[in-house]
Order: sequence, then C-alpha cells, then structure tokens
Amino acid sequence: MCVRRVTVLALAGGAAIAGSNWKAHPEWGPPPPVAPFGRASLPNIHHVVGMYFPVLGNSSFSNDYNVNRGRYRHTGIDIRAAKMTPIVAPFAGTIGMKHETFWIYGDDGWSVLGTHLNDDNLGRHDRAGDRDVEFAPDLVPGQRVAAGQFIGYVGMSGNATGPHLHFELYAPGDGPTTKRIRNPHASLKAAIRLRRPLLTLTEADDKPNPGNVRIDGCVRGIDEKTKGLYLILLATEHSGEPARAVTQVRFLRVTVPQDIVDSAGGWQTLGEQPSTRPVTIFVRDAPDLTNEEVLRMHINQPQAAAQVQTPLNLFLRGVRRQ
Repeated sequence: MCVRRVTVLALAGGAAIAGSNWKAHPEWGPPPPVAPFGRASLPNIHHVVGMYFPVLGNSSFSNDYNVNRGRYRHTGIDIRAAKMTPIVAPFAGTIGMKHETFWIYGDDGWSVLGTHLNDDNLGRHDRAGDRDVEFAPDLVPGQRVAAGQFIGYVGMSGNATGPHLHFELYAPGDGPTTKRIRNPHASLKAAIRLRRPLLTLTEADDKPNPGNVRIDGCVRGIDEKTKGLYLILLATEHSGEPARAVTQVRFLRVTVPQDIVDSAGGWQTLGEQPSTRPVTIFVRDAPDLTNEEVLRMHINQPQAAAQVQTPLNLFLRGVRRQ
C-alpha cells in the first residue's frame, strides 16, 4: 500500500525509481511516477488541468488529498464508483501499465496515475481475474492513448476497502515527485464528463454495408474443427451509425468460412495473434450476433508501440497506492 523510501538509484534487471525500493520493468512501458511517502505535508497546489473525468457514469469524490493517514499522506483523490465502472484516459499521452495500475504522460507535460483497477473475476472478490477484467483488451504498455479512450475498469485491488479509482496528478518536469505532485481536486471538479468513451478505430474508412455490423475485437480462441473464432469485443459499428466502444467484458463466437480464413493467413495465423492486436470482422446485423458467419475480415496493424504481450500473472506487483 505504500513505498518505503531508500537511497537505491540503480538495480540490475530494470530501471530503478529514485527514492523507491522497487524498479520499473520494460513490459510496463515508461517508468511510473512514484508518489512521495511519509508524514511530511504534500504540496497543496491547485491547478485546473484540462481533462476528461476519468470515471464514466455514477461516481463521487471529496478532497481527501494530503489527508494524514498516520504513517503517510494521501497522495491523490479517491473516486468512488461501482466495480467494473469504465475508466477513460483523462488526456492524450503515452500510457504505462502494470497489475492494478496505469499512468499517462500527457502531451502537454502533465501526468496522472490511477490505481486499484479491478482484479476480480466478474461477480466475485477473489483477486484471481485475468487481464480482460482489468484493462481494455487492446491496450499496450508504451502506446499513445487518445483523450477519452477506454482503458480499464474500477476495482478494489491492493489495499482498498471498497471499489474506487485512486487518482494522482503531477506537474510537468523531471524533478522529484515530492515537488511535482499536485492536488487533483480542482481539475476533477472542472473536468468534462463523458457519457461514453471517445473512439477512433483503426481502418476507420472500412464501413459496414447496409444490413451488416462491423465488430472489432481481440482473439481469445479458435476452433478449427467447427470454424469458430472467439473474440473479446472492443467496438461495434452498425450501418449508418457511429462506432461505439464496448465497455463491458463481452465475448463472442462467430463462424469463419474457410476461404476467409485462408485470406487471413490460415487458422494458425489467427491462433497466434498477439492478445492485444485487434481483428475486424463484418457479419449480418442480427439481434444475437453469436455464431453469425463472417462476411469479411482483416487483421489490423500492431499498435504504434513496443508490442509487449504481458499476461496478467506476469504483471509484476510493485507499489500499491492507498
């Protein structure tokens, strides 16, 4: 739940975070900002940073930044919301991520960190959920995210007594976070609230024909014998309507004709797709899309970032915020 301050500045096997007893790893993307830990009062400076509110739907928060919690000061604002409430990127930038936690280095120099993302299987409190109940399926450490993009789910992982997003804000610069940490309360109060995530699809000009629906998802399984393709959904686009992000964990089985499989490189190619690389398919627009036959399909290009495929059980457990 906290970081003990030590003087280690370099450790083998990863980039050490100055003033911390843990180190960043390449699979996280950029190194995270590590919040100051201790009884000393934090800088109580208010800025109104332009951003989208990071939690969709019903939520609540109070100004609990810098609250004395005995051995440490609270380094962010806790945004209370139901478990599995979608989280969006407050502004555009480069994302880092590890189990429970994300951070974004914004294009304008500001940075944020959020933690306590969901690690429970749906309907349980078992802390045994996989990556698909924690982060957006196509999210890659080190990639650039757009403002308002869906990135994950509220949870109560780590040292949390209830579901919430712990949200920290850092001013531009590369100096110690002791001086750059800021009170996010004013920015959160002024933030623009979205009804749904903002979405930019790859191959955005590939629209569904009348009577069809476009589905973007990531491969989660194949069954060559029954010609089944299993996807976790990212977005859907019905003919004549805007595309919408899917912000619930939803899996779908579709049937893929052999000629379409062949044009995509074969069943082995489909089965070996990186877990975060989107696949786009088109099917008949029906009330229940399950087992619909794929009319056309293409595999999208990798994200513009290092393609680090990190299963949940390899997300190294480091610092836990309060």
